[in-house]
Amino acid sequence: MLLISYLSPSTALNVAIVGSGPAGLASALSLSRLLPSANITIVDSSPDPSAYDPTRSFLYLLDSRGQKWTNNFISSSSSSSSRSPSIALEDIGIPSTDFKLSVLEVREAKPPVSLPIVDKENRKKSTPYWIQRGHFVKLLSTLLPPTVASHSSVTLNSIVRQPSTDSYILSCTKISSAGENSIMTLNADLVVGADGVNSKVRELSHPPSSKSLKISKSPAGGLHFKSLQIKSTFSGYNSTHSTDLSMAYAVRPFLTGDLTSLRLGILPVLPSAGAVLNVSVPTTRPANVVTRPDHDITGCETGEEVEDLMRRNFPQLNWDGGGVVEEGEFERFAKSKPVWFPHPQRSTQLSFTKTGDGGGSGIVLIGDSAHSFPPDIGQGVNAALMDVLELEGCLERAGCRGKEGIGEALNEYERRRMPEVKALVELCRIANPYQYSQTGTWARVGKRLWAINFALRLLLSKATGGLLKPNAFYAMQKEESYVKVLNGCRRTTAFIYAALAAAAWRCARILY
Repeated sequence: MLLISYLSPSTALNVAIVGSGPAGLASALSLSRLLPSANITIVDSSPDPSAYDPTRSFLYLLDSRGQKWTNNFISSSSSSSSRSPSIALEDIGIPSTDFKLSVLEVREAKPPVSLPIVDKENRKKSTPYWIQRGHFVKLLSTLLPPTVASHSSVTLNSIVRQPSTDSYILSCTKISSAGENSIMTLNADLVVGADGVNSKVRELSHPPSSKSLKISKSPAGGLHFKSLQIKSTFSGYNSTHSTDLSMAYAVRPFLTGDLTSLRLGILPVLPSAGAVLNVSVPTTRPANVVTRPDHDITGCETGEEVEDLMRRNFPQLNWDGGGVVEEGEFERFAKSKPVWFPHPQRSTQLSFTKTGDGGGSGIVLIGDSAHSFPPDIGQGVNAALMDVLELEGCLERAGCRGKEGIGEALNEYERRRMPEVKALVELCRIANPYQYSQTGTWARVGKRLWAINFALRLLLSKATGGLLKPNAFYAMQKEESYVKVLNGCRRTTAFIYAALAAAAWRCARILY
């Protein structure tokens, strides 16, 4: 076992970022710009965080909130950036001003329709983009300055505070492909936890006697997600129907059983993004499969079992002759582990400092380490980038150029960001949790009630000229703070309850 030390003897600020997903890379970019003399190191457990991973082939919908951060580094149709003039959001993502969905029923393909849950007018003001996770991570990694050190295949073991130096020692394991692991130690004044829903930084930072998470139950929590990699231009209906890469598809099943019926959700992709980023371009696109944990698909152990279930569910697709999937894909799908949707949750603390003004060191949580939830509202990456923007602002206002002011800045980050995080988690719980066509009686009843609630709130909002907020999912598409959106939705709820109470009182007077 080798020992590799990254203990910096200099007086410059030492920053350790755990996790090199969008949140970690964005924080490295923001901190390197704000603190150009800082020693910044990123570690991640993945061998190659930007590589295309079929099990994590998510697409991000980067909206106006997330673009508040990207506007500082990446150009787009509505802004420019001196950091990456040659690559714009349009080059790696598909604009989604009017989200249209084509439904492939068993017997026929329906014409594309605009979804009523999408605020088209607001999207025209600020264009959101569908971007593959791997492409976004790759772009951010290429923007890192050479002064940022990045290490992959590194797992965090412990974080120990050193009172004598008012700093932290991070002990990590560097995993070698040759089988000879080594211990890596990092010295950090500022530790940024961006290591996801199962954050090791969060676990190590909370006192042992305290709860680290506040969890709210959601109908979407606990669902299993797997992705079948289908051909980019898959075909159906005996090759009489070709597909469009820029179109979203919902493939409806033939089977109707709660444990056998499947649905495929296919989002738009931009194959040319790979060439722009100089990465290998997959010839497939992800078809998302979201099911309850006890569904038959979770018990399929071989490719033959997966193929049989897919064929029985979707006879409208051209499975024969390799028209839908490439050889070996069913087997890969069967062997891959599902990703589970977490219930909406947040860390009970976002920052950890000494006492009083916090001193010159601290730990801060951003992204999924601070808050995580199912992808119901498309705010995971956007909220993470807003965390980074807030952290950068707090450090700047505290006048941080070295260790001085770190604690003060992190305490301000906690005060300013926690109300937004609390509101965000609550919005995710109520906004659109039944969109995955969950099976079971209670899920079907819940979906119908949600649809009625959505229609009622939208009508009330239009009738009052926007004084009353529509459903949270619709309301969040405007560039407003999460707190403002939630408060508006609660006012609408109070109005509905008051109207129902008044109607009940009037009926009672008439009857009695």
